[in-house]
Amino acid sequence: MPAYVYVVMRARPGMEAQLEAAMREAVGRGLAEPGALRYELLRDAADPRALAFFGKWETREQHRHHVAQPYVAAFHERIADWVEHKEIRLFDAAPDAEGGPTGR
Repeated sequence: MPAYVYVVMRARPGMEAQLEAAMREAVGRGLAEPGALRYELLRDAADPRALAFFGKWETREQHRHHVAQPYVAAFHERIADWVEHKEIRLFDAAPDAEGGPTGR
């Protein structure tokens, strides 16, 4: 079953460009990993300091493998002083009435 991850971060004032650059780099590395189906960087339409990752992995195990990579820990350490708020959420697909996937 696919795993979906949604990570929202709000940059401290003046740290928006640094955070966005680091997140762009992380997206590129994440997409190169086995099982990464989708990994996007999003900018909040109403808050220029808020950015998000949206990712889709073939399985939770592949997502766990991604999170265990040393560069992921280094990323979170690197950005710690630039981020005012961070929320990480892991989702499973919500099946339709027949148990199949919803949407595309």
